[in-house]
Amino acid sequence: MTTTGRTIKITVKDIPGYDKGKLIEIDGILDTLTSEDADKIIGPMIEKEKVIIADCSRLEYMNSSGLANLMRYYIQMKRRNGDFKMVALNKMLREIVDISGAM
Repeated sequence: MTTTGRTIKITVKDIPGYDKGKLIEIDGILDTLTSEDADKIIGPMIEKEKVIIADCSRLEYMNSSGLANLMRYYIQMKRRNGDFKMVALNKMLREIVDISGAM
């Protein structure tokens, strides 16, 4: 999906050997302009899945709005006794998440 010059691509895959969760690959930029696009894909998954693993290895940039989205997914999953994990964050994104104390 492209939003005013900013692009985010989210690919949803099955987790091999596990039928109660999904792997999502986030590629591009997660910010104010692309958060709505992410919500359209990830939002409905929150109610269906037990586990969501977000592969952030191709997430180039995330601002506070993008972080807020990921935190919201995490909180919603926890409320449902599910789990939302972020993996493969680059150094900059790991620092943002660590400093925020979000997850």
